[in-house]
Amino acid sequence: MAILFITHKYPPATGGMEKQSFELINGYSKREKTYSIIYDQKINIIIFFLQLRKKVYDLLRNHPEIKIIHLNDGLMASFFYLLCIKPNGRKVAVTIHGLDIVFPFWAYQKLILKGIKKYDAFICVSQATKAECQKRDFNNDKLKVISNGVNSIANAFTENSVAASRQVLQKYGIDPEDDKIVLAIGRPIRRKGFSWFAENVMPLLGADINFYI
Repeated sequence: MAILFITHKYPPATGGMEKQSFELINGYSKREKTYSIIYDQKINIIIFFLQLRKKVYDLLRNHPEIKIIHLNDGLMASFFYLLCIKPNGRKVAVTIHGLDIVFPFWAYQKLILKGIKKYDAFICVSQATKAECQKRDFNNDKLKVISNGVNSIANAFTENSVAASRQVLQKYGIDPEDDKIVLAIGRPIRRKGFSWFAENVMPLLGADINFYI
């Protein structure tokens, strides 16, 4: 089944959503026919969105075998809706990340989400994200949880990566053999909950537990 992937989060930009889009598109392309509209940072992002409508219609017209359109996140779905892009009989699926559904702007919550929820399927990256969609009256039959993951084989440790890790540990005086470590990976911003964890959970753990971000 041919799918048209549309994403503004993709390498060479770095981040979790970029990695997710890259792995999804390239992984699916090994199984089925894939088409894509990708923001690769070669043009201004505003121009990318201004050209989006025409690019979508051109691909749908030239490739009738496309049956599904996948939008990489809530922002892309918002532009898809605001630009009044019609799927012309194709199903539209959207990956919903946490901020996509809880973004604290009244027009987004009251108006844009109302339009987005009419799409055909929503891939929620966590149970918590699904719960937030349910609070906003998304059709439960359209919600599917597919948690983000990693390819343990492709990301296996090598001698070089182990050596690099040891250098970092030594730099900060961390002994991986004796120290008990809780490691958080991500941007240290308030909504990620790192400060909450440090204030509310760490005091309940033993004094020999170290928390690193």
